Amino acid sequence: MKHWWNQLEGLSHTTQGIAKVGGMILLLGASLIGLFSLIPSVSDSRNPYEDTITLVMGHYYLYQFPADMLLEPPPPLPSEINWIFQGEQEEWLPRLTEETKGEAPKEGLCFARALWHWHDEEFDEAIGLLRRENALYPNEQVRELALTVAMTSGDSDLMNLVTSDSALAQEVSHWFEYSRGVEEQNWDLILKHFIPTQFEDIPLFPLFLTLVAGGIWAVLIFSFTVNRPSLSLILLGLVALVLGALSTWPTILTLLWTEFEFGWTEGTDFFSTLFYMIASVGLREEVLKMLFYAPLLVYTGKEGRDLEALLLGALVGLGFAIEENLSFFARHGASTAVSRFVSANMLHFYLTGITSLALTRAVRNPAKWAMDSFQVLVFAILLHGIYNTLGSQPLPIVGDLSTFAWATLFGCAALFFRELEHLAPPRGTRGITRTAILTWGFCGLVCLELAWAASELPFDQALNLIGQSALAAVFTGYIFVHYIREPIR
Repeated sequence: MKHWWNQLEGLSHTTQGIAKVGGMILLLGASLIGLFSLIPSVSDSRNPYEDTITLVMGHYYLYQFPADMLLEPPPPLPSEINWIFQGEQEEWLPRLTEETKGEAPKEGLCFARALWHWHDEEFDEAIGLLRRENALYPNEQVRELALTVAMTSGDSDLMNLVTSDSALAQEVSHWFEYSRGVEEQNWDLILKHFIPTQFEDIPLFPLFLTLVAGGIWAVLIFSFTVNRPSLSLILLGLVALVLGALSTWPTILTLLWTEFEFGWTEGTDFFSTLFYMIASVGLREEVLKMLFYAPLLVYTGKEGRDLEALLLGALVGLGFAIEENLSFFARHGASTAVSRFVSANMLHFYLTGITSLALTRAVRNPAKWAMDSFQVLVFAILLHGIYNTLGSQPLPIVGDLSTFAWATLFGCAALFFRELEHLAPPRGTRGITRTAILTWGFCGLVCLELAWAASELPFDQALNLIGQSALAAVFTGYIFVHYIREPIR
């Protein structure tokens, strides 16, 4: 084992060696992804249309969306209801409406009509039909859709109706109750269910992916310490990660408070969104992360500990990113979560690192550092707001710029690595180089991201999302090499 480790260390000190190992990681990852794609999974061997309700849902999607958007077209409906969603709406909707008024409509008809009313945002009718379908033919999917319709309606009366129905109440989750509290602006419900929602419905592989990514970035951050990090610094690093994760909670709660009290929500165009992302999201997140770093000032506030302040601050930001990524994977799926996975990780630990260092210097010597520290905080808030806006709103005349959200990392990385250039001691000839950790870590993350995205999305879409991560890696790597000048042959 020691022999292999020594070989890896040697490879990490040459450009050719770093490229060779990085290529091997990418090749191994691509081979495993290809191999897994050839092995039938449990979900592949199981018929996804195992009952009438899933068949009706499949035909509804087939009617609403192009056939090429469905990974697996549904088989025919049972003969007694095979006329629904066939032809023009005027051909089947009147018959569907009439038959669902009878005493005992056939299974799936009330569900089909509920889907149509949901599409037209007629939520009362949809929930009424779903309750009737479940009363006649009890089905978990019907009950879950009733909860989904109630949540998307934004109508607290409908949410209360669903929770008071004993047949539906068994499907009520903490997330539903939390959403009901948000709609009703009921702080008792929000606070009661808020913490459980942070750990509810987290898929296993995204959890693994998030923790592996966090581990890679943590190793890179610790690599900038003098020699090997001491046990006390490692323990403080773990505390910093926990503090960062906890800082997401007041971030969300203060977001709700500003929305309830001032009606402050995201804008509908580029410039209103930019203002919101800077003045609300960027300001709130950067200030709160910095405040959660503040307890560590007991250690970093002493003279000569600027490097520790920067690194522990970065770990606070990394803890925030880990918790936020888990929430995105649980609530938004692969298309949203993967597109921001690598870039958001880096954004948070870059920005929180530099704002934490700024706070440390300002507390230690306010006369010298107060103005400089304030400017750093302003830059961090602006960069954060711009990153979020580019990913969510098109720029007038120019159009969609979400692909370029990663470009914001250029400025974030420059601020972070500029400080490290002066604070971090040279690595020397022992140990794996920081450049190798960054490069190999990126290669490993790209493979894991692609595996997850390809399991959820068509391969070309997954590859496009991963391409954005690769661009982020290239530009971050350029800034890294510019400031962290390791003696690599």
